[in-house]
This record gives sequence, C-alpha cells and structure tokens, in this order.
Amino acid sequence: MGGLTIGKALSRTKLEMYAASALHRWAGHRPPLYFLGVMLSSCVLCAFVSNVAAPLLVLGVVQRTLWEFPEGTNAPHGILLGLAFACNIGGMLSPIASPQNAVAMNALSFHNISFAQWVMVAVPVSLFCVLAAWAIILVVWKPFKDVPYIPLQVVNKEEDKSVSNSDRAIVLIVSFITIVLWVLPPTLFFGDTGIVALIPIVVFFGIGILEKEDFNSLSWHLMFLLAGGNMLGLCARDSHMLDIVTVSLKSVLASAPPYLTLVLVILLVCLITTFVSHTVAAMIMLPIIVKIGFLMPESSGIMQVTPQSLVLLCALMCSGAMAFPISSFPNVNSLLAEDEKGKPYLRAKDFLFCGTAITAVFTLCLITWMVPLTNFVLG
Repeated sequence: MGGLTIGKALSRTKLEMYAASALHRWAGHRPPLYFLGVMLSSCVLCAFVSNVAAPLLVLGVVQRTLWEFPEGTNAPHGILLGLAFACNIGGMLSPIASPQNAVAMNALSFHNISFAQWVMVAVPVSLFCVLAAWAIILVVWKPFKDVPYIPLQVVNKEEDKSVSNSDRAIVLIVSFITIVLWVLPPTLFFGDTGIVALIPIVVFFGIGILEKEDFNSLSWHLMFLLAGGNMLGLCARDSHMLDIVTVSLKSVLASAPPYLTLVLVILLVCLITTFVSHTVAAMIMLPIIVKIGFLMPESSGIMQVTPQSLVLLCALMCSGAMAFPISSFPNVNSLLAEDEKGKPYLRAKDFLFCGTAITAVFTLCLITWMVPLTNFVLG
C-alpha cells in the first residue's frame, strides 16, 4: 500500500510529466535510445511503486505520444511491448516491486533476507534482461524503421499550475526517505517495512496532497488478493497440505543433486507462471518450495544451492514468465491500450514470440551465473 500511495502522489503532482519531458529532450531524436529510456525508467519505477502502479503511470505519460505516431508504423506496438516486459522485469527488483514479491518475503521470513540483499541479487539480472528485451523487440518488430524522431508531447500548463512546488518537494522528500528506510536493515529504526510504508500514507493523506478520491481509487482488489493469499498459505500450512505435497515432490527428487533440483523447480515455476497469474502462482508454489529447500541435502562448490538461494531464485522466476497477456498485470495493461479511435494496438499473439524469447533468456540466467551471485550476496 505504501508503494501504491507513492505512485498515486507522483501522478497527482505531475512529476512523471517532468520525467517524460526530460527523456524527450535527451533522446527524442534517437527513437531506439528513447525506447530504452522508457523501458529502464519503467523498470526502476516498479522497484518503488510496484509493477501494478508503474505501467499505469508510464502508459499515462506516453499515451499521447503513441497517438502522434503515423498510422502503419510498429512504433506504438514496440513501445507497449517494451513497457510490459520492462515492468515484468522490474517486478523482481525489490520486495515491494510486485505482489508476488510480497508473498515471497513472507515465505522467506525463515531466512532473514533483507531488502538490500534482495535488491543486490535482482539488479544485475534485471538490467541484463531489460537490455535483452530491448534488443529482441528492435530486431523482431523493427518499430522505428520509418520513424526518424519521437513526437513531442504537449503539456497542459493550466493543470501544471494547479500543483504547488512545495507539494512536489514534499512528495520527493518523503518518497526518498521511505525508500531509504526500506533499504536499511528493518531492525534499525521501525522494525518492519510495513511500518515504514505508513509514512507516505500518513503524510500524503494527512496534509492533503492526496484526497478521498485517491484513497478510494487505490488498488484495493490487489491488497485483498494479497490478504487472501496469506490466508491461503496459512490454511495450507495448518491443514498439512504443504507437507503432503512436499513429501511427494521429495520422493521424486530424492536422488537428484541440489543443483538439478533447482533447475527442475525453476522450470516448473516458469511453466506454471506462463499460464497462471504470477501472483497466484507465487501464493501456491513458494510455500512448497520453502519446504523443499529445508529437505535438500547440503552442497558445495561454485554452483552450490542453499535453501535461501533456492527460494529467492524461484521468487524471481515468478516475475520472469511473460509469453501471454494473462501472465501478469503489465501485459494486460499494454494489451488494453487503445489508439484515439478506441482500437487496441496489440493482440494476444503479439506477446508470444518476444515474450517466450525473453523468458528463455531470463530462465537461463537464473540457472547459470545467478546461482553463484546469489550465494555471494546472501553469504
């Protein structure tokens, strides 16, 4: 809720419009570079306001730019696919970057993995995969083949004047403080990231930057989904269902070395999250994976697999499948984007080839160089 509130405040104070103008000045005459800037900024924004709020914010910023492209060009299609894939990847950047990460942090509570450790593990693979996704879309779609420059977006000066600079300063300062406190060890000040999340909520609603309408328009369905997921996890634990499933999987993987177990479990998570919502899959799979981690034998060497690394890498995989629109909210958000005439830019099949390729690249990263990196960060 803290991340969604920050996203709402950034939108209310028009700060995202300033970012869009700066990006256009920097790379508007170089469309591929502009496209990369949109993807990187979307990915980074997810780390702070979640990959539910971020794609909505960014789409609101670039919507009019999409409308200004000439008919017949693939530029809007490429930008929307890049936005979706970047927000999927950004959904693994921090514990608050996506709903499935909130589920993962609850599952990882046994292992004391901090906010900073999560970020240190996720940043390298996220950056690499954003660059890979950018390159794949440019090669497959050739979105800027006939586009020499990005159209300039017109800013409504009257709406801009309705927001004071002091409100913008407060939003930036409070958001920065909140993010810093999230990154610091939780026991240093407040003892829990949930308590820290109350800071922007109290400040922004308390002094009137956000109002009743903003509160009512928060993604309450998402928060109730998370609450339901936690309840589902408790029911599965107390009914011993997880123990039964874990024992069954353990008998299948009994003779497998820990690294092979990691590969098989990641491939299973990849398959499930391709056809099922990332969040729902995380709610079902991660508690089971935690149990499997505890039952694994010890391993050694550069590719050793620990219970902590198994769960964290599988949690990242929950955000990595993006071949179908149903897989995640960022994909749905891009699928529903329409031109000025109300016609959707994308169809479901447009996600398939690029999404499958990016998912394969990400999965390969997780089962190769990410294993020693995760072990190094987690100590």
